[in-house]
Amino acid sequence: MNKLTQNILASVAKIKIKEILRSDKIKPVWAYVWVTRRCNFNCSYCYVRDNNAPEMTFEEMKLVIDKLKKMGCRMVAFMGGEPTLRKDLLDIIKYIRQKKMLSYLPTNGSLLTPQYIEELVQAGLNFVNLAVDDPAELAGQKSWKKETIDNLLKNRNKLKLIINTAVTRKNISRIPQLLELCREKDILMAIRIISKPNLAEEMKYVAERPDENLFFDKNNKNDLEQVNNLARFLIEKKRRGYPLGAPEEYFHLMKDFVNKKCSWPCYAGKFTLEINNDGKLLICSAFLKPMDIKFLDLDEKDFSLIQKEREKSLKICNKICLSPAQFDTSYYLRNPREFFTKKIC
Repeated sequence: MNKLTQNILASVAKIKIKEILRSDKIKPVWAYVWVTRRCNFNCSYCYVRDNNAPEMTFEEMKLVIDKLKKMGCRMVAFMGGEPTLRKDLLDIIKYIRQKKMLSYLPTNGSLLTPQYIEELVQAGLNFVNLAVDDPAELAGQKSWKKETIDNLLKNRNKLKLIINTAVTRKNISRIPQLLELCREKDILMAIRIISKPNLAEEMKYVAERPDENLFFDKNNKNDLEQVNNLARFLIEKKRRGYPLGAPEEYFHLMKDFVNKKCSWPCYAGKFTLEINNDGKLLICSAFLKPMDIKFLDLDEKDFSLIQKEREKSLKICNKICLSPAQFDTSYYLRNPREFFTKKIC
């Protein structure tokens, strides 16, 4: 793609985005579909696990995908819980491929046997987002996750691997080593910084398995210094071409996030959509209680109501959230030229 074409596409994209922002229209670039809340792990910082939550059937999932396609959505991310616990996940992926859409799988990797990885490839999965919070998981000689990564990399010409790292007090000093390992293996690294939840719905879940040492505290000078040092390190490495998925602006905001002074234009509920495990619409996963609207019943007359709920939610969450997925979507919509001129993933 030559420079003139890139500039034209970027200009057209900006005009279209502004048109949508001025209206009540919902145009999801991609959607997060909660295929399950069940999980075989029990991470201390997680607040979404629920092994008794209802789940949509395969037939309902197909209808959801059909409707998303009609709305202009081009990628579906399977949310959990642990999505690979669903026995029909391969069938869901195949259906998405039939619809000429992309599929994205965040996973802890525990069920990714060599055979299952091959089945995922054959089904047409496009992206695997593998949770790795410690460099030992990549380099350890006896690490089952290292074996999983090696098996995924054997299929890298068909399946894009992304390492997803949650930065906490416990592992912040080891992030540089993990990034170096990702660079050596040429794996894109997605970073999300963890802070103590502020929303009541989140706290209920985290309180069941508290670990105060995980969360950064704005009143702790050492926490702020560590986060600031890491941000500077990541910015420098990003500029040197290290495989970091987030835009540089994300790392500039990390310290503000810990201080609860983070602010950026979030388009959740506008250019992204979330469908809860029960089929109801979620503005964003930060709010566990879905709207009283079934996604399959969603109509244009509901758009203004959704936008009002979205604006109400943003007043609560905007300064205390730095979701990489939502931030990246926002950033590249605001800076489409970078999307067309840079290698994003």
